[in-house]
Amino acid sequence: MNWFLQFCLLGAILEVRSFPSLTVSENVEENPCIVASPEGWNELEQCDPTLCGNGTNGLQCGGPERGVCGCGSCICNNGWMGPTCDCSETDIDCWLEPPPDPVGLASNITDDFDVSTNATNITSPAPYHLLVQLEHDLDLEPQGRVRGRGRAWSSWNCDRVSAVPASIRSSMRLSYFYQKYLHAYGIPVLSSNRVPDAALRRACYVVRFLFADRRDVRDNFFDRYGRHALMSVSEQTTHIPEHSWLGASWNSRARGLGATETHPVSTGGEENVGCYGRGRDRYHEEDIFLHESAHGLHGLGARYAIPGWQARLRAAYNSARARGLWYNTYAQTTIQEYFAEGVQSFFNVESYRNPPDGIHNHVNTRDKLYRYDPTLYGLITEVFPCRNTIVDRCSNQGLIRTAPLKMNCNSDGSGGTNVGGTSGGGDGGEGEDEDSEEDNGNNGNCQDQNGHCADWARRGYCTGSYASYMRSNCRQSCELCTTGTGTSEEDGEEEEEGSNCEDNNRNCASWARRGECRSNPTWMRQNCRRSCNVCGGTTGSGCADNHRHCRYWSQNGYCTSSSAYMNTNCPKSCGRC
Repeated sequence: MNWFLQFCLLGAILEVRSFPSLTVSENVEENPCIVASPEGWNELEQCDPTLCGNGTNGLQCGGPERGVCGCGSCICNNGWMGPTCDCSETDIDCWLEPPPDPVGLASNITDDFDVSTNATNITSPAPYHLLVQLEHDLDLEPQGRVRGRGRAWSSWNCDRVSAVPASIRSSMRLSYFYQKYLHAYGIPVLSSNRVPDAALRRACYVVRFLFADRRDVRDNFFDRYGRHALMSVSEQTTHIPEHSWLGASWNSRARGLGATETHPVSTGGEENVGCYGRGRDRYHEEDIFLHESAHGLHGLGARYAIPGWQARLRAAYNSARARGLWYNTYAQTTIQEYFAEGVQSFFNVESYRNPPDGIHNHVNTRDKLYRYDPTLYGLITEVFPCRNTIVDRCSNQGLIRTAPLKMNCNSDGSGGTNVGGTSGGGDGGEGEDEDSEEDNGNNGNCQDQNGHCADWARRGYCTGSYASYMRSNCRQSCELCTTGTGTSEEDGEEEEEGSNCEDNNRNCASWARRGECRSNPTWMRQNCRRSCNVCGGTTGSGCADNHRHCRYWSQNGYCTSSSAYMNTNCPKSCGRC
């Protein structure tokens, strides 16, 4: 009897503490995991290959608090501590939250946009102060060191997009979500593979521009591990690893956030940086990436670098509110927005409204700011004494190569060095060492970019249907490192091998007998071609899905329950072609 009481007590403790193995899958036997497409490797997260309920992109992925995780063929057992499900394969997809149902979506949605990204009338920037307050209220701890990175470099690389250097990824504890890298003075400018190089170059220019004026400001931002990141048009705020803890409502509210000491990354959207215009960018009238970058520069740089500046900014803000300045605008809401909105006007990248509309007013240029709020103007010139003029995001970006850009000016704007152009620049130092590493091909070309690469290589994924991903991200484990520019013959051989009519998994035949070729056609047609009798081609070059959530919807039965929409917009995932 004693052992029985102890057993019951242990069960009660596990239930109260929500022991992970109890929450992996409540109905695992009735609803086993669905075989997910290996295309997930090219999506946003790489998941833990051992547990259906666990995954990682630098944070936990899977479970009700982190979203939905579909996995390879699951072996589920009811142990004494509750049901557990182990994946027999590493083919795992994760979504930070369940994609929306296709029901009710307009049939003409054929682009790769998230509906929530553009279906909004909100035109004010995201509430930076709420982000800071939420971090404080939840007592969140920084994911890495808060300070101690050192001094900013004197060089930059805003031209040659590369993989994230291993040393940068390690020292800053960066997620493998980040695959592209540029830097301004050693401050990383990052993105996934989905962001076009041109957009990342523009973002890097903005960072280089904003941090040019004062060494002490960029040193403080650099020392606090500050960085910048871009979202693609198909990514949302919570896809950014540092912001993946936020609730889903932030995806509707924010297309960019400023860096904080807890999460030191300033973000923006590809569509704004690239000036995609009305209908594709909710902030098409203004440079919102510069706005969010100004928040980070303020919070991690200027407030520490310039003695007494933060107190004077607060006094100016309180005085402006008392005098009715910035009435019915976003600038009056907090001291942070007072500064960031002012910076937009200072650099002539602000929206214009007269009368004020609750967000903007008539102050949208440097001259108007000087006349309207000379105190704020003076505080901004302390941070940007060079008074540079930015190349507008909607103008010819080739102008960046010839536009003047002064660096390290005196407080009155005198002195400084013209460092216009886009190439390396500066006086060398640590930054040049990192650039040399890039040029030698020792990071993107000759290092693994995923912690699972060695295991995947042992499983044979360097060839076959996974070859494309492995060539880009697991070159070292696949023994593809070279001293030159690569071996196109090897690449061709891998692609040819992947096109053979073979099963890529020993379980293909049994899965086909269970009907997986029909219920999960996307993955099965790629990896079990022989068992599914689709030799001689896949789904055809003209067969494509028109929405990024098609695979998820097909896995959840919408090809049948919403066939009219799905047949039109998701023919590939539904096996209609």
